[in-house]
Amino acid sequence: MATTDKLTQLLNRHAFEILFNQAAKEAERVHQPVTAILFDIDRFKKINDRYGHPAGDAVLVSVSATVSEGIRTSDCICRWGGDEFLLLLKDCSLKQGERLAEKPRQSIAETIIYYEGKVIRVEISLGIAQWRKGEKQEDLLHRTDQALYLAKEKGRNRFEPAA
Repeated sequence: MATTDKLTQLLNRHAFEILFNQAAKEAERVHQPVTAILFDIDRFKKINDRYGHPAGDAVLVSVSATVSEGIRTSDCICRWGGDEFLLLLKDCSLKQGERLAEKPRQSIAETIIYYEGKVIRVEISLGIAQWRKGEKQEDLLHRTDQALYLAKEKGRNRFEPAA
């Protein structure tokens, strides 16, 4: 339970920290890239305000399940907090990460969520960054977060790579 989010049953921040440290060490050892994708649900506050927090929880569970079903077995997904999620992609370059990011973006946009007879449709925005050798976790996540905000500034329902 210390490494699992209660609502979504995904890994949590604590688990991500452990997995990131292992992935970074392995990436250095075998000279393979590691990429992170940070995403959140566009206009999630409006969903909670319009339908209520239980509906928001149903959206979080649906998004978690949809993304989990579509990732590679070597990837890990965690709930970062609120409506933010983080993917850690081993042996994955930034360009490969961009291709992989499109799949959950499209799947979420096509998913219809039913809650108490209401139809809720959501979209996600994503930021992508490839880990740089020796880079600290917080620096990678800062770059990924900046890319996410850029995706939102450019219109949402899209991904942006980090500079």
